[in-house]
Amino acid sequence: MSQWNFKPTRELVQAIPKTDLHVHLDGSVRLKTIIELAERGGVKLPATTEEGLANAIHMGKLCEDLRDYLTAFNVTLSVLQDEYALYRVAYELAEDAAKENVRLMEVRYSPMLHTRKGLSLTRIVECVLEGLADARRDHNILCNINKSSCKIS
Repeated sequence: MSQWNFKPTRELVQAIPKTDLHVHLDGSVRLKTIIELAERGGVKLPATTEEGLANAIHMGKLCEDLRDYLTAFNVTLSVLQDEYALYRVAYELAEDAAKENVRLMEVRYSPMLHTRKGLSLTRIVECVLEGLADARRDHNILCNINKSSCKIS
């Protein structure tokens, strides 16, 4: 047993500067945003409330298998198929991270998964980069995409 009887508080953890080098864009969308983007884009979701959606995508639960786990990504990807959605989600991801005192964040995603409505791979990458750049300016967080996770050639 340690001679130190130290238990970090939530406030201390919040205050410590952090780095997040592996955050998935499509796995980090606010529930409220998913619902709003679905309404805007006419996408049918498995639930229409934040509580119901959290339950449908197994948020905070242990999944039984990979298929169960990937259910959440099917939901988020269904609303991440236009320029506005990609920009907004990238911006909000960086904004949320900055509120957690993340100073450096590397975002991963696959542009190929966002082409269902005809967006070009180049435009998909541009939208995400624009959202991150605006959040960087507004929230003082160093953030960018992991270039190896989103090759477009």
